[in-house]
Amino acid sequence: MEQESRNKIFLIGNGFDLGHKLKTDYGSFIIWYLNESLKQALESGKNQFEDNCIEMLVARYFSPPGRHSEAFKSLNSDFEKGTLSEVIVKKLPDPHYSGFNIAIKAKNLFINKILTECIDAEWNGIEHEIYSSIERAHHEVKTNTNGPDIRSSRLFQEQTDVIKQINQSVDCLKINLVNYLKTQNQPDIERTSNWFNFPFDRLDLKDKGDSRPAAIFLNFNYTTFQWNLRNLLMSRYRDKLSSLEIIPIHGTIDNYNDVVFGIGDEQNEFYSIIESKYSDEWLKCMKSFHYFRNQSYQDLLGFTALGPYEIYVMGHSCSITDRTLLNMLFENKYCKKIHVYNYDGMSSYTKTAYNIARNFRDKVKLREVLMPFNEYLKM
Repeated sequence: MEQESRNKIFLIGNGFDLGHKLKTDYGSFIIWYLNESLKQALESGKNQFEDNCIEMLVARYFSPPGRHSEAFKSLNSDFEKGTLSEVIVKKLPDPHYSGFNIAIKAKNLFINKILTECIDAEWNGIEHEIYSSIERAHHEVKTNTNGPDIRSSRLFQEQTDVIKQINQSVDCLKINLVNYLKTQNQPDIERTSNWFNFPFDRLDLKDKGDSRPAAIFLNFNYTTFQWNLRNLLMSRYRDKLSSLEIIPIHGTIDNYNDVVFGIGDEQNEFYSIIESKYSDEWLKCMKSFHYFRNQSYQDLLGFTALGPYEIYVMGHSCSITDRTLLNMLFENKYCKKIHVYNYDGMSSYTKTAYNIARNFRDKVKLREVLMPFNEYLKM
């Protein structure tokens, strides 16, 4: 019996960029951001910097490592509430600034947490903190407001102001992230060439049927170097693939307005409450309303409607921050197999498998399509 032709979806996450020696992890970005803020503070002539994420003061005093001079303590007194821990400052890499004492104050609890508690987290941890911040505000309103019309309460207005400030901080992070990623958009050429020789040659890209499958890079990253890799693949596998396109589902660094950053799980009761009872400000960090800004999501839906497909997860955690989209892909009637590339053997495969399971409502379908660990599918 002839096997049906199956298209291919390569699910590209941050691990893909990291595998190409790009420093696109959250920790590298935030250290760059703080270092740039420090430079601007010194260049201001006032030793100060401020945006919608932080306030920074710099004191030109020397003191023993880990201790503040008396003069700096005085300077830092206004920052006592909300001042970030010294562990952040110690991570600033430029030795030119080693003689300075730095005070950093977060504009809100969200920023304080992602700078102090999430410095070594993955990007989905930051998105989870956005969710937690909105959930905390909702909890304040829910537990301390009586009556059906919560929008008229003083507490609702106060928490809406909190949400507005979080939205401003997220926009601030996005602007800086785009600027940072523009410095990280060129992978190591030798590493890229060698990397592609191995994983893709292991794939059975040409089906047993007469037709060649089409394929897409479903790119969740914001970098754009994948277009060069797409051209390399098409030249190498033109006898196996009919086409290979890139869908930048989260936007790219070429257009800040298209960058999607926030919460992508609209399949829970909490989201339904926010959508039905709260003002528009509470919805601004929901990914659904960002997807409407361009054609990428519709392009993805068009591809999934073409017929049977297999998914290859490459450097994507498959966390629930993209649950609505991933659930649509995974439980689609045309999804036949999900293959997981690993970077650390069974351990990393299992971690991704746990997350994939969280995106399934139909556990029978999960067992049908999730393929077992394959040692040859290694990043």
